[in-house]
Amino acid sequence: MTNVTRLTLDNDGGLDRRRIHLREISDEMDAPLDTVGQDLRTARLRRGDDLATVSRALKIRKDHLEALEEDRVEPMAAELSSIVAWVEQLKEVDVEGIPPMTGVVEQSLKMRDDVVSEPDNADALMANAPGGEDHFFVVPKVVE
Repeated sequence: MTNVTRLTLDNDGGLDRRRIHLREISDEMDAPLDTVGQDLRTARLRRGDDLATVSRALKIRKDHLEALEEDRVEPMAAELSSIVAWVEQLKEVDVEGIPPMTGVVEQSLKMRDDVVSEPDNADALMANAPGGEDHFFVVPKVVE
């Protein structure tokens, strides 16, 4: 049977990874399902998740996840094979002596002197703010 990796958040907010047997996803250990896709669909439906939510969490395209659940893996296999072939072709390129680039066009950042151009008018700026404290803007907390 197939093994998958379960990703959960640990107490510190980091990812806790462990390999699990696909049957751990399904509570029906003695009732084998025909395909991995059926196991995945059963687990998803039991949790009440939709395809879009699961595809975002797993970082798998929604159409690929749907195809996996419906046991339509031939198109995905062909697509993955073409990607692997392209990567193999890239490995053949001689890059010896070529420096890494950040883009296809050589550019440099435009620099200017760091000069104060406006007078210190923090009080005037804070007068328009909906909330402030000690010349700082007060905003609602958005990340827990």
